[in-house]
Amino acid sequence: MSVDNNQIDLSIVIPSINPDKWVNIYDSLNNKLGKYTFELIFVGPATQFLSSEYKNIKYIRDFGCPSRAVQLGTTMAEGKLITWLSDDAEIIANNLEEAISQWEKQNNNKTIINLIYTEGDQYKNGEDPRMLTPYLWYKPHFHAEMRNLYGINQNWYSITFGLLTTEYFRYLGGFDCRFEHINFNIHDFIFRAQRDECNLTFSNLDKPIARFPAMTDLDEPRTIENCPIIQAQTHNDLPLFKSIYINYENMLQQPVCIDYNNWKKADRIWKRKYGENGET
Repeated sequence: MSVDNNQIDLSIVIPSINPDKWVNIYDSLNNKLGKYTFELIFVGPATQFLSSEYKNIKYIRDFGCPSRAVQLGTTMAEGKLITWLSDDAEIIANNLEEAISQWEKQNNNKTIINLIYTEGDQYKNGEDPRMLTPYLWYKPHFHAEMRNLYGINQNWYSITFGLLTTEYFRYLGGFDCRFEHINFNIHDFIFRAQRDECNLTFSNLDKPIARFPAMTDLDEPRTIENCPIIQAQTHNDLPLFKSIYINYENMLQQPVCIDYNNWKKADRIWKRKYGENGET
């Protein structure tokens, strides 16, 4: 990677409510990314910190929504490249190393690598991860929520996790923190990037960079009654997304590059999760 020898290669921003999992994330990467260096940036309400023996870790205490948390975390990023994950990720370091190498070979500052991932034990059992996460590469009209949104170009692709330069992320303004959760936010981000004619490509489809718990492994099924994320997507994020992409003319009126500091306008406390006073 043609950068200053002192520059970190990769910043990973993680909105986190589970500090007990930080060590696992760190250990999954430490001394396992080949020649590449990394830093972890955790953002969340926890008061627990890792000891000083864990290098290249930053922590920002914040009670904001997940979108604000990620965007806030990117302001601390010192890596040439940046990505984001959730704190229940089991990172597969050698596959992530390969994705970084793949980015280098593109020789294009506007390259975004769509990072493939899987859920549950399917990949461990040898099943094809492409069958587990088709929405990572299918065009947006495969999303039920997007079928009647004619502001979405049918040649665009969507992503869940991306690998790109920190510079390009900030140039596009990063995430729009009017969205509370990062799901529709990432759709909006990658659609803006494709309007900017980014070079969107995919990590090795047979080598997911992370594994997440299957929804069936959750202790309690997520419903709109017990899950702030579902509440946010239902009552705020999906209506906002539809208002932007309802038709082509309206989509064209939206900026490609938004204000990178828009996170400052988001509520400091995500009341759906933390109540009025920021209680965990």
